[in-house]
Amino acid sequence: MTDSVNVAIVGAGGHGREILDIILNNSQAGDVLKPVGFIDDDPIKKGKYIDGYQVISTIDEIERHVDGASISLVCGIGNPELNRKISERLSRLNYQFATVISNKSDISNNVTLGKGTIIFPSVTINTGCIIGNFVTVNVGTTVSHDSNIGDYCNINPGVHIAGNVTLGRECYIGMGTNIIQNITIGDRSTIGAGSVVIRDICGSSLAYGVPAKPVR
Repeated sequence: MTDSVNVAIVGAGGHGREILDIILNNSQAGDVLKPVGFIDDDPIKKGKYIDGYQVISTIDEIERHVDGASISLVCGIGNPELNRKISERLSRLNYQFATVISNKSDISNNVTLGKGTIIFPSVTINTGCIIGNFVTVNVGTTVSHDSNIGDYCNINPGVHIAGNVTLGRECYIGMGTNIIQNITIGDRSTIGAGSVVIRDICGSSLAYGVPAKPVR
């Protein structure tokens, strides 16, 4: 029998609470991850119980309250830049990060998933894809063959990514976006909800529309 892995979720907002649900549902099916509580910098939340689990520490005080030798972390921060900064900070303190994959997702055996990545229910990721570190792939998203999603990307609900698409680091892809095949979107770009991307988007862009056009 495999030993359980205790995890604390960094971020007690809506995104973190959804991750808690995934972990609990997986646990009922025999998964090894077991939640122990939240880490959150909102002083109002500290010590309170959210969905049955206590906010046990702030990030600044985490070394006093969370033993990195016995508890791994999951970063429940939806903003890509903030996700990166917090994950890097806690990694420098030698905390380990767990990868969370909903048992209601459909992931090809020929997919590479990075550490700290979170795969929500009803996600399909097809053969040959590479999903980086600390990526969120949210509910109902599909990622077709041989696409490459960079570190810290947040793929929002209902996004459809065709084959051979490349997303750079820290991209934020708005809900319901469609990206056709062979597209590249550069680092730190934001694509507005409901967009259709049919041309490459350079880095640090804000783009939206049908078809999506950069406005910044």
